[in-house]
Amino acid sequence: MKCDCDLCGADSPRAIEVTLKHTKTEPLYVCGECGLVYVPERRTTEEVAEDWSDDANPAVAARHEYVSTFMYNELGWKDKSVLDIGDSTGGFSNGTRFDTATILWTLENAVDPAGMLKAVWEFINDDGHVVVATGSRLLVPFKKPMNMYLEHNSPFTRYSANTLRGMLHENRFEVVAENRWIDSDVMVMIAQKRQEKTPWIGDQAWQLVAFFNQWDSAEWHSTQVGADLWQMKQ
Repeated sequence: MKCDCDLCGADSPRAIEVTLKHTKTEPLYVCGECGLVYVPERRTTEEVAEDWSDDANPAVAARHEYVSTFMYNELGWKDKSVLDIGDSTGGFSNGTRFDTATILWTLENAVDPAGMLKAVWEFINDDGHVVVATGSRLLVPFKKPMNMYLEHNSPFTRYSANTLRGMLHENRFEVVAENRWIDSDVMVMIAQKRQEKTPWIGDQAWQLVAFFNQWDSAEWHSTQVGADLWQMKQ
């Protein structure tokens, strides 16, 4: 299936050509209107679920502990009901409402992330919150090689702080707390349910293209320096 921009709905994708080195199939695209990075061609929900069903990353528990601690410090846990989106233990009961919903490393893998947030909006109380965590940290210093960022299960959307806020605000959640994503491996945002959309700003497409080009250039330079040092030792 082919999708337009998940954030603003525009059909103005611009290919980030340098990413094709690592994705092998198609490059990432950036929306020319709002700056969301995404892939237009998508697998089905069933195919995504099958891909992730056997995923056993040893870092998952540590990541969830980090988010849990951040959530506890910001919201507390006492007497709160929590709905975990992406949990494989079961479905919903009609009419059930929750105080908080968590979407941990799931929004970027959703075939329809806006649809996911709209569904969550219906399942939480009027003063409830959603907690979103993602490994996307676009437009901040890169902490690992691009191939490691792009190789695993090909998420459909990848976020900067602006576009993640935008995705939440556009779907009637207002961000009220964020972690220090500038120096972390994860970006966490807590947003409160609202009755109306909250204004947001996106990114410039050229910024994202330049970011990935610089990332690729830095990797090439690092590899070349390593090769030169190895030759000097011979």
